[in-house]
Amino acid sequence: MRKNNFAKGKTFSETMLVLFLGFIFIEGVCYEKKFNNKGK
Repeated sequence: MRKNNFAKGKTFSETMLVLFLGFIFIEGVCYEKKFNNKGK
């Protein structure tokens, strides 16, 4: 039981980390597009 809870916690942490990294990536792409548009 305890092992199962640990596995669930690890999976949750990994999911949150992936979502966080994905959010940063999307924000970076949007920022780059805005910056490029200003340059033009």
